[in-house]
Amino acid sequence: MEFHTTYSDNNYTIYVDNGILNETLQKYTGQYNQVFYIIDSHVYDLHEEKFTNFDTVIKVPRGESFKTIENTIAVIDELLDQNIKRNDLVVVIGGGATGDGGAFVSSITLRGVDYIHVPTTLLAHDSAIGGKTAINRPHGKNLVGTFYRPNAVIYDLDFFETLPEEEVLSGFGEVIKHAMLAGKESINRLVDETKDGVDITRLNEFILYGIKTKMYYVSVDEKEDNLRKFLNLGHTLGHALEYSFKLKHGHAVVLGIIGSLYISNKMYNDIFDLESLISYLKKIGYDLSPLKEMNTTEMIHYMSSDKKNMRKSFIGYIILREYGHPELIEISTSDLEALLNEMKAII
Repeated sequence: MEFHTTYSDNNYTIYVDNGILNETLQKYTGQYNQVFYIIDSHVYDLHEEKFTNFDTVIKVPRGESFKTIENTIAVIDELLDQNIKRNDLVVVIGGGATGDGGAFVSSITLRGVDYIHVPTTLLAHDSAIGGKTAINRPHGKNLVGTFYRPNAVIYDLDFFETLPEEEVLSGFGEVIKHAMLAGKESINRLVDETKDGVDITRLNEFILYGIKTKMYYVSVDEKEDNLRKFLNLGHTLGHALEYSFKLKHGHAVVLGIIGSLYISNKMYNDIFDLESLISYLKKIGYDLSPLKEMNTTEMIHYMSSDKKNMRKSFIGYIILREYGHPELIEISTSDLEALLNEMKAII
């Protein structure tokens, strides 16, 4: 299946199917003098047979550990050592973190070289689309980065075959987010389909819908000036928890969504059945204990560093008036800390 972005120019194609990696890459690689492959070392070890015909392979640390200035500069230096030119191509293969870091490298090397995303996790069905690149700093997650569109996204579903349960649950966090943004019917169908556990072989419909949802938001608001901010549902608190507890991204997003719905209930008279949602999330395998164990003062510190905040002592926060109707509010740090402390009692 193919999807096409709808920007006014410089569009790209997103390919989704089983077993499509090498055939689809061949549509692009012949246009370049050299092709460099940045590959998550763990993915390389699991799928080495897929990469036997690749010329220049640069293996990078697994997951978020790659997203440091030291590791990304080391990759840039290796590309320069290999005499990379502006008319060469970088192919980034790995999960969301590898995509973030590899795209960042592509965007700043020689002031920008072409790159292709090859996401290998369920989580990356979200992160690979939209042209955001980023690395982390001690102050928080994704605080250094660029907007830089890929030339294509190749989503070969064969990579799912080796995903451990924790990676499936991480990716499912973004699937839940997209369903909540779509509306009550969507989230109810998703919960009903997965009430006995998350079977990744039965999620294709929801994955494709998530890709379409992400494409809509980024096409109408690429630089996150307006509507694209709604895709941050669950991410404000989620990023803080992810950074503090070293959680998988999608796991942290799920915890952040609980925080968003708790605040929504305080503002809109208990419109969400949080007790049932929490029971469902626990049943399918999410550990919610970080919400009870978190140091709320520390969480406020990390959230205050969020690049989307507009005023000192206030935090921009995405909540839901109801499923399908997100809203951006500004909440004072003192009020938010009090609400998070209250929320601990229901976990």
